[in-house]
Amino acid sequence: MVTAVLGPDTEAMIRDGSIDASVAQKTVLIGRTSVDTIMDVIAGKKVDREIIIPTITVTKDNVDIINIGEIRHPEGWRP
Repeated sequence: MVTAVLGPDTEAMIRDGSIDASVAQKTVLIGRTSVDTIMDVIAGKKVDREIIIPTITVTKDNVDIINIGEIRHPEGWRP
């Protein structure tokens, strides 16, 4: 089974083998890049017309080495 959202429950299911993988968007990195790009536009800098932030496939083999901070906000974080 493959999912498309890497929340804490999905991460636990990948670890215990209930789910094979999750194809995760790097939502935190998307947000950071968006803000940085907006700030560059405001400052009059030239920005790329298209910015590609690739997804990552998370499996039991790499769940311990991925940068979870690019995918999910810190536990307890509120805007």
